Amino acid sequence: MKEVVCNICKHKEGFLPFYPRKSIVQCPKCSLVFAIIDNNLNVEDIYNGDYFEGGEYQDYFKDKVTIQKNFEARIQDLKKIKSKGKLLEIGCAYGFFLELASKQWTSTGVDITEAGIDHAKKQGLDARLGNFIEMDFEEEKFDLICMWDTIEHLEDPFAFIQKAESLLKDDGHIIMTTGDISSFVSKFRKDKWRLVHPPSHLYYFSPESFDAAFNKVKMKRSFCHHVGYSRYYQSMLHNITGSNENALYKLLTLNESLNFPVYLNLYDVMMYVAQKK
Repeated sequence: MKEVVCNICKHKEGFLPFYPRKSIVQCPKCSLVFAIIDNNLNVEDIYNGDYFEGGEYQDYFKDKVTIQKNFEARIQDLKKIKSKGKLLEIGCAYGFFLELASKQWTSTGVDITEAGIDHAKKQGLDARLGNFIEMDFEEEKFDLICMWDTIEHLEDPFAFIQKAESLLKDDGHIIMTTGDISSFVSKFRKDKWRLVHPPSHLYYFSPESFDAAFNKVKMKRSFCHHVGYSRYYQSMLHNITGSNENALYKLLTLNESLNFPVYLNLYDVMMYVAQKK
């Protein structure tokens, strides 16, 4: 097993059991919640293969309309922060957000998924393949750096925050969405909360643990609020039942003949915005 060290404050002992059945603990110093994983896990392998089709997503391309509807809402939020300039998306996948953002900002995306980057490039987008931590941006600086439902997947999220801060212009912002482990739904559902599924989700943040992380890189919280999502009915049931071959899924979708967009805000996903001091 890896040595257990808090990713934010580097505390090394006395971690509190949080969801023991899933090997998830909480740091007693900064409140970060995280999963303990072994040395043999290669996280990058998770995001190839069937992750975007039959895994985390029923069919990522089939859901493009609702995914971009969600991104349109995020773009309206971003325009209130900075309506022009340079934007970087970490974890751009197939470029669905970049496609929209490029109409407003000079936009760049990075991801480790080769098929996703290939697709984005074919759409004429500035999409770059590689591990963000290892990438050289030379003298590039950005006004906005976004991570949409990405930070929870990373093996070393604080390293991403540190590097992102180094790429910001003096008045730049980092914007993230992720599950809120301090939300009512999370506390009510406990380890059955839909967002608790290591090893794809390794870290579980609250506004307070984000504050601790960003204070270390001399950034401050600008604002934080909960956001909703649109999803197709079939995709939602796929996530709930675990498979489109499940008998309950077949029943509730009338053998996949029933499908429509659904908007939900359970107030358990937050958008956290930090500004460079």
